[in-house]
Amino acid sequence: MSRHSATSRRSAFRLLPPLDLLSMSRRNRLVVAGTAVGCLVLPAAAAQAVGSVKASVSPSGSVRQSGSPLSPLTQPSRKFGAAATAVGKGATPAARARIMTRLTGRLPDQVAAYDVKPLWNKGITGQGTSIATIVSFGDPHIQRVIDAYDRANGLPKAHVTILAPVGDPSCPRGHQGVCGGWAGETDLDVAMFHTLAPGAHIYVVATPVAETLGLHGFPKMMKAIDHLIAHQTVDVISMSLSATEETFNLPSEIKGMDGTFRRARAAGIPIVAASGDDGATGPKRARDGGGVYGHRVVGWPASDPLVTAVGGTVLHVVKGHRTAPDSLVRFSGGGFSHVYARPKWQSGIGALKLSRRRAMPDVVMQGTDGTSMSAPLFAAILSLATQENGDKPLGFLNPTLYALGPLGAKAGFVDVTKGNNTWQGVTGYRCKKGYDLPSAYGTVDGAVFVPALVKALPS
Repeated sequence: MSRHSATSRRSAFRLLPPLDLLSMSRRNRLVVAGTAVGCLVLPAAAAQAVGSVKASVSPSGSVRQSGSPLSPLTQPSRKFGAAATAVGKGATPAARARIMTRLTGRLPDQVAAYDVKPLWNKGITGQGTSIATIVSFGDPHIQRVIDAYDRANGLPKAHVTILAPVGDPSCPRGHQGVCGGWAGETDLDVAMFHTLAPGAHIYVVATPVAETLGLHGFPKMMKAIDHLIAHQTVDVISMSLSATEETFNLPSEIKGMDGTFRRARAAGIPIVAASGDDGATGPKRARDGGGVYGHRVVGWPASDPLVTAVGGTVLHVVKGHRTAPDSLVRFSGGGFSHVYARPKWQSGIGALKLSRRRAMPDVVMQGTDGTSMSAPLFAAILSLATQENGDKPLGFLNPTLYALGPLGAKAGFVDVTKGNNTWQGVTGYRCKKGYDLPSAYGTVDGAVFVPALVKALPS
């Protein structure tokens, strides 16, 4: 059965009568799950037109289901990426779109850098596929933000659905600053998806508890991912967040969430995650004094072997033309996990003889203003690959990536040979020719990488 078939969607949700105010496609219906699921789904464009489901709109414009208790919010100990923070400060959706366009570079830069135009010319735009970003609170105005971004960059209209499978994600009163950061993360993710995969359907999966360093917000996110898996909602899942492994009380807290990622692997859904924005170190919890660790650490979920970790690079592009190869952005997270052993697919790599632990990242993409750009850009590439694969699931990708990596340019990998991730006084790792710890086998040339990846998938 197709992942997006009407049959599977009907079995997951109770459909409401059509609303006169909205023109809804099969994927853009307003639906409410039964009490066993407790899920609110709405097209982002309908965020303020949901009176027929007894929703109310708060002064900030966010949607709140009547009778839903307000979940507690904890101030995150970490900082948002630079771009997400700046975008979140925009006072209106149009202002956020302008900030995003200015910070992330105009459309021709990324399209040229990742060579996706030849794929678009063949009709490979992500059409018929779907991508999800997992975020706290999300942005109820995301459709208006991406509409303005599309107009500025000449992109076709994006189709965005907000999904709240684990509780009301409305921003609590008095916490608009924190929620603004999460809105910026949401806007950036959606824009990066849409820039490289303009035909893909985008899901913003919002949870009601802020992700903080340590365990606090992640269990809700795992439940949200399990919902996507159970209802065959999406093809690719992206997470633009990171918590230093040491901020969990015990390794068992981290490994206790692996069940969700194993279920995603069994369902054929790849999960990508940002490697973090603190280079070879990572942030401490506020109760441990804040700041960063004075030694090498890495962040989870990117450190999980069941996840594809995406680090960040600097694009050297002027008016759509590369002036130099990518270099590593200095704050790109990368190193060895202190929780997970080295997986089999990383065996035999000379640079990894330093440790028997899981090394990350696994690939790099533009991350000039944070690896929260990098992960959704690679997720968009995977959306194109899903369409190239006949809309069939790509499955768990890390073994395939490491099998293709040594082929270099023949498999669409573009080596990153300059830069290191020394940060905040903690000595990091240096890029070099071939595989290296901070950039793995490099970034990708989409026109070559996408068909090479699909061809290499296990049968």
